[in-house]
Amino acid sequence: MSKDEHKKQTDGGGKTRFLSRRKVMIISSVGAVVAIVAALVLVVLFYDHKVLPNIYAAGVHLSAKSLDEADDLLQTKADAISQQSVTLSAKDQKVEIHPSDITLVIDTKSTAGNAYAYGRRTDFWTSLKEAVGSLTSKNNLAFIISYDDTQLTKIVDDFAAKVDQPEINAGVKIDNGVAVETEGVSGKRIDKNVAKAAVINAWQNAVAGEVGLSLNTVEPVIKTGATKEVLAQAETLRKVKFVVTADSRSVTAKQADVDKWISSDLYQGKLIAAVDVNAVKLWLDTVSDVFKQQGNEARVGFSGGALTIINPGSDTRALDSQKTAAALHKAVEDYVVNGKSDKTVTVAGTMLVNQPQVTNDTLSTLGIKELIGTGTTSFTGSPENRKHNIAIGASALSGILVKPGEEFSTLKNLGKIDNTNGYLPELVIKVDKTVPEFGGGLCQVSTTLFRATMNSGLKVTARQNHSYRVAYYEPPVGMDATIYEGNPDYRFVNDTGHYILIQSHIEGVKITFDIYGTKDGRTANSTNPVVYNVVPPPDPEYVRTDTLPYGTTKQTDKAHNGSDATFTYTVLNADGTTRNKQTFNSHYVPWKARYLVGTAGAPAEATYPGSTPSPSPSPTPTP
Repeated sequence: MSKDEHKKQTDGGGKTRFLSRRKVMIISSVGAVVAIVAALVLVVLFYDHKVLPNIYAAGVHLSAKSLDEADDLLQTKADAISQQSVTLSAKDQKVEIHPSDITLVIDTKSTAGNAYAYGRRTDFWTSLKEAVGSLTSKNNLAFIISYDDTQLTKIVDDFAAKVDQPEINAGVKIDNGVAVETEGVSGKRIDKNVAKAAVINAWQNAVAGEVGLSLNTVEPVIKTGATKEVLAQAETLRKVKFVVTADSRSVTAKQADVDKWISSDLYQGKLIAAVDVNAVKLWLDTVSDVFKQQGNEARVGFSGGALTIINPGSDTRALDSQKTAAALHKAVEDYVVNGKSDKTVTVAGTMLVNQPQVTNDTLSTLGIKELIGTGTTSFTGSPENRKHNIAIGASALSGILVKPGEEFSTLKNLGKIDNTNGYLPELVIKVDKTVPEFGGGLCQVSTTLFRATMNSGLKVTARQNHSYRVAYYEPPVGMDATIYEGNPDYRFVNDTGHYILIQSHIEGVKITFDIYGTKDGRTANSTNPVVYNVVPPPDPEYVRTDTLPYGTTKQTDKAHNGSDATFTYTVLNADGTTRNKQTFNSHYVPWKARYLVGTAGAPAEATYPGSTPSPSPSPTPTP
């Protein structure tokens, strides 16, 4: 066989073998594709209307589950994880975050829908890729959630404020009255975005627990110290008088305060002397009372079945320390940049204004439609000053609106009990002296309000009986409520769900409090007081005083039996269930008659009725 013939035979055989290998590869590939397609067909048929294999959501196995079944399983998981919390920790600080803290909502229905849609996308190739992947590997999807980013941001910001070690820019400060250079200092801070992402990731994947955060080194923006020019600027600022004005009022900063403010800042890339906004704000907070003007809510009257504004009230005004501090910072920046030399820098403060909430436009929304309770007492026999104080106190409380859920304080609404509010003094005995005190008789006001409150079915939150029994408030015994500036107070809560209106009026020697609101079907009743442990009063006491002429005797206290008294106050809802039940117990000490015996102008051999006992402690005077 010639060489050419042998070569032809060899080449022909190689080509044959090459073609055979190609056929095998093609057949294998086609077979693999057929197998995959067959497998996919079987998967589609078997998992018709069900989640594909190897699909999880938040760790819950959902394969072969219908949409509703998947939703049920995920809801069980969501209910469990919603009872847990995520804790952020850094250094020695921790903050626990509950789902309610960020208004977290886990959308199990959408999560189940996302699991079902895996491998069933509108895009064919994406669906094919996911479907094939579901046959060979586990796919864990996250919960679909919603939350309040503002709430989460605040929680993380507050936590960062506790653990961060802020970097300090180089610059200038005042030390012992001299401007000195300060060096920049590196800081340590958590990454707040990482912290937020960790919290969200924990809820999405149902892995509540503790997340440790690292502190990252942060270099200051300004690393180089202050120049001689900046130090000179700071020295100049020390000599400036800073004045803040608002609403015709003003405050001038003291030198010690200014020294705390002075620092440095960057202006268009250049270091200049400045004031620290936070330090200025802290100072403004300490002097803000100078600018504060406490307003009053509108006073309202109810007549002829309708509400009217009796007094429109006034705005409450307060200094906005943050904005005012920013304005002062800007004024100093302008002063330094423009090389000013004024001896005084005056800044107009920004005021926060809160207007009365109740106006003619809002009256109809208050829910005050009818009388819900009333109380009346008599002050027959009261001295003129006592009558006067009762009238002043009743007027002070009349027309007041109490918000739903608000606790009403009698003392708070009466205001300062002195002559500036029109109160007159009434003589009281303290130990062995007689001294005048303003507001004698106001307990008549609080006692009447106590009874109106109970007749309205409202919950009493603070009530104290008098030290001894007072004839003005009897009968019945044990239904009085004493007040005294500072303490004790009489308080109750408006639990009607609507505003209520307190309105008073005086006719002759009777004071009445009416409470208006909306009836909700509740009923109130009180048992008749049970009086026991009755003790007769001690012997009379005579106290000499040079405020009365000799031969004059004036009785200041009547004798009263000591006793205990108790009654129960019950409020029922419209359906007969008990809404509130309170038992009021009162203890009254036996009280002796007291007389003032005049000594003014007494002869040398003067005689006096009774005897003057040694001084002994006396209970708190009863208005």
